[in-house]
Amino acid sequence: SAPLSPKLSAVTGDNKVTLYWDDVAESSFDKYISNIGGNGNDFEGYRIYRASDPAFLDAKVITNAQGSPTFLLPIAQFDLEDGIVGYDSVGFEGVRFNLGTDSGLEHSWVDSSARNGFTYYYAITAYDFGFVAGGIAPSESDINISLNPDGSVKKLGSNVVAVTPEAPVA
Repeated sequence: SAPLSPKLSAVTGDNKVTLYWDDVAESSFDKYISNIGGNGNDFEGYRIYRASDPAFLDAKVITNAQGSPTFLLPIAQFDLEDGIVGYDSVGFEGVRFNLGTDSGLEHSWVDSSARNGFTYYYAITAYDFGFVAGGIAPSESDINISLNPDGSVKKLGSNVVAVTPEAPVA
């Protein structure tokens, strides 16, 4: 199973957004992998996604082996410094999961490429490294957002925020 979803909060500034999240995912335990001989403490890192569309469709740019847009491209990624790096060896639909670069964990990040007056949707997910010997690919927590039939936001999950940066008042 995927690690627990972190709780995300955001503070807007002048052409920037600062994100903060908790560390609840780091204590996740995968009982199934543990029961079949793997390391149940398989949390590996965090991924941050940004979109201007509440369904995150504009972030879905990674294609599967058939060329269909299937996966989201993170804007930032932080992982444990544990020697687990690069792409996983199991894969899914012809795509290998990027396990990171041993960048180290963070619990805040500043998006200085955000622009005033535009609404952005940010999501943070936690991911694990899977279990190669069991043929289990890495898993990632869900982006929790509920949309109305017209595409408007019904409810944001605890790992998603919607923000609009603004210039300071004169």
